[in-house]
Amino acid sequence: MATPRGVPVHFISSSAFAMLQKDTSELSEVLPSSFGPPAAAELLMKNAIGCAASKLKGEIPVERSAHVPGIVHRFPNIVEPDPPEEIPLIALDNLLHADASLPALDLKRWVGELDIMDIRDVVPDSLAKASVHDPGELIAVHNCCSENRCLLSDLVSMCETKLGGRIDALPTKEWMKMAIVLGTPRGVEASFTCTEVFLSLVLRKGRVVMDRPSIRSA
Repeated sequence: MATPRGVPVHFISSSAFAMLQKDTSELSEVLPSSFGPPAAAELLMKNAIGCAASKLKGEIPVERSAHVPGIVHRFPNIVEPDPPEEIPLIALDNLLHADASLPALDLKRWVGELDIMDIRDVVPDSLAKASVHDPGELIAVHNCCSENRCLLSDLVSMCETKLGGRIDALPTKEWMKMAIVLGTPRGVEASFTCTEVFLSLVLRKGRVVMDRPSIRSA
């Protein structure tokens, strides 16, 4: 959404795919495409490795939008004070419920055939192809909070310190309206509504960080 408007992309991720590196003691500031997915397809069947591989697949397209700077912030530990251990399970359950509420194709009206394939026959090749490219020099990857925890309430101020300018934290719906006015194509509201439900139930603060014009060249 930011690319058509020439706005630098700030992509907040996690350090999950640090395990794809040989040395997992610290997630260095490297491009996701500088190291590839697991070579053994069996590893992708493990939940943790599969999650890491999917993040790798998701972050590489961010690198490819080299028309504007893309900055990947990985926050391994963004938490509220004393978070309950069951939060991941609650988050997954809430996300599944939110997904189920979205409009879906009526299977009775389905016309055609489906090809059912083993994931091990698809994922390795897909990830390998996504990893082979030159992202250019406009991409900056920053690893934040690799050693220290960052409270959710401190996230905005920490980003302001990192970027050297002021940013706004807006409710998702307000941010979506502003993004559409600035040129974001319509039709993506459903995805953000699902995200807002997910964030609100888990973190009780459905927020999306948006940069101000004063730091768009950051």
